[in-house]
Formats: sequence, C-alpha cells, structure tokens
Amino acid sequence: MSQFTLVWIHLIAAVSWVGGTVFLSLVLAPSYRVLASKPDAGALFRTSARRFRLVVWGAVAILLLTGPLLVLSHGWPLFEPARWPSPLGIKLTLVGVLLLMTLV
Repeated sequence: MSQFTLVWIHLIAAVSWVGGTVFLSLVLAPSYRVLASKPDAGALFRTSARRFRLVVWGAVAILLLTGPLLVLSHGWPLFEPARWPSPLGIKLTLVGVLLLMTLV
C-alpha cells in the first residue's frame, strides 16, 4: 500500500472521529436539550450516540493500524519515540487525551 493511500485512510478515520464528536457535542446535544420535553428526544439521542460509537471505535482501530505504518514509512523507529520529530510526540499526546475523553 502506498504512503499516499495510508495517509488518506488515516486522515479519513481522524476526520470521522473528530468531526463526529464535534457534531454530537455542538449539534445533537444542544438539540436534545431543546427537545428534552418531547418523548422521542431521548431515544433519538441514545440511538444516535450508540450508532456513532461504532464509527468512533472503527475509526480508532483504523488509526491504530495506520499510525504505526506511517511512522515506519517515514523511516522513524517505532519503539524509539525519542527519535521521532517533536510535533509527532505532541500529536500523540493530544490523541491520548482525546482517547481518554472518549473512554470516559
């Protein structure tokens, strides 16, 4: 698989995860609060969140597969993070925080 294809798949997974989370937080949750008195509003929110959970964990799995492949494709040693460029370390720290927030 080419590096271009790996980057593309990695970015689509990241956009799906982050974009979906932003949608849930900024669009669906406020709409639910407005419609909370309606009987079907809770069911809509729960159903949407459950279905989105599949997208999130699928995207995370793809990111965990493609990320190390991209590190290796750049010629960086996978198990020597001290030799990685500092922006990669910062990115992985932010991803770790986001993963923890997703788990919670």
